[in-house]
Amino acid sequence: MDMRISQRWITGFLIAGMLVLSTLVLVQRLSGPQMVSAEQLQAWGAYLYPEPRELSAFALVDDQGQLFDNQRLQDKWTLAFFGFTRCPDVCPAGMAILKQFHKIMAGSPLAENTQVVLVSVDPEHDTPEVIGSYVKQFDPSFIGVTGDQRQIQELAHQLHVVFADQGDQSHEGHVDILHSSQIVLFDPQGRLAGFFRSPHNAGDMWLAYQGIRM
Repeated sequence: MDMRISQRWITGFLIAGMLVLSTLVLVQRLSGPQMVSAEQLQAWGAYLYPEPRELSAFALVDDQGQLFDNQRLQDKWTLAFFGFTRCPDVCPAGMAILKQFHKIMAGSPLAENTQVVLVSVDPEHDTPEVIGSYVKQFDPSFIGVTGDQRQIQELAHQLHVVFADQGDQSHEGHVDILHSSQIVLFDPQGRLAGFFRSPHNAGDMWLAYQGIRM
């Protein structure tokens, strides 16, 4: 008798617990997405400016030979990495992270208005064809951008990206250009919203990106 009462009590307790858990899940869903704190974003490697920053006009060219200017940043969130195709390590690693990030994002509604861009800091070598061939190895949707060296420098300066050609070339064809490794984030108004610091982690970037888009 006591055993049956005990079993009924345990069963009732489990059912009650499941009902409470279901209620909490339902309340969380109905309350909508929760804001993510700046501290949490930073723990995931993402830093947002208090106010997005407007950009001066720029005019570059994409891997299809089409104009890539401020207008191309409109109506989309853009993740941009500054690098070059003859880079031996930092750039392939950064692009591989963006490839992983893009795969994680696949199937999410956020993917519909997100674009990934590689801006060359070696435009003399990285023609539209060269940079296009390079970025498509990582994902067919990635956009390669090149153009006038001065315009690239001016754009990089606005984004707090620095790079400098060391003038050395290895026997394997790699070029020594020191450059920043952060991934820059633009909002759909074409403004500088923030950046993802290195070292990058695709999973953390995805968590932060979801939080930013809430």
